[in-house]
Amino acid sequence: MLYLGVGVGGPFDGVEVISRFPKGFLAVDRPINRCWIYDFQENISQFVVRDADGYDLVNDITAPKNRVRAALEDEYDVMVAP
Repeated sequence: MLYLGVGVGGPFDGVEVISRFPKGFLAVDRPINRCWIYDFQENISQFVVRDADGYDLVNDITAPKNRVRAALEDEYDVMVAP
């Protein structure tokens, strides 16, 4: 199943997004080393960013929360930030 909605805040603000996972998606911008977490709100068909400024991208694969682990999980889709 795919989940369709409009991004609210962050780099996907106003952009129609399709995610493979019901929790939402992680937007990644590797050149500036930032990421944004978008949570899907099914009742209003929107992906709402948790923090418009984003978070530092964790590249250390030994860290408990890192970009590689996020990509391998099946809770949040991972997308390149526009």
